[in-house]
Amino acid sequence: MKRRILVLIMFLFASLFSITIFAEQNKSVSDKKLTYEDMFLDPNLAKLIATYTNSNVSDVVDSKKLSEIKILSNKYKDKKVVDTLFHLSGIANLKNLEKIDLSGMKIISILDEIKDLKSLKYIDLSNNKLVYISEYVYDLPLLEEIHIDNNNLNMNLRTSIPK
Repeated sequence: MKRRILVLIMFLFASLFSITIFAEQNKSVSDKKLTYEDMFLDPNLAKLIATYTNSNVSDVVDSKKLSEIKILSNKYKDKKVVDTLFHLSGIANLKNLEKIDLSGMKIISILDEIKDLKSLKYIDLSNNKLVYISEYVYDLPLLEEIHIDNNNLNMNLRTSIPK
C-alpha cells in the first residue's frame, strides 16, 4: 500500500513538473517579441510599416501602433518610402486597415490573409505584377472599391463586388 502511494506521489510530482516545464516553454514562445522584419517578410513592406509607426525595421513591433494604421500607401507625410513591394505577407497584422493604395509597386499576389482585414473598404493595386488574387478579397464585408487593372492576371475574376 505504501509503495502504491509513493508511486502515485512520484507520478503526480513528475506530471506537475512536466506541466510547469511545458507552460514555461509555451510562455517563452508566445512572449517572443517580433520585429517588423520578422512580421513582414518583404523587407520593403517591413520598412513601410515601420515608417508608419515611427520605428526602425529592427524594432520590436508595437501592436497598438499597428492597430492605428488605417491607410497604407507608399507615401508617408508626402514622401515616397520604398520603390517596390513584391508581396504583402504579414498585412493581416494591420487589423484596422481601411485603405490600401499601392499601385505601381510590382506586387505579385494578394494572399488569403487578406480575409482578416475586416475593415478594408478600398484597394488600389493597379499597375503591379499581380498573378494571383485570393478569392477572399470578395468576401470582405466593407469592401466598396477594388482596382486591379494593368496586372498579369490570367484568370477570370469577378469584376464587381457583391453587395
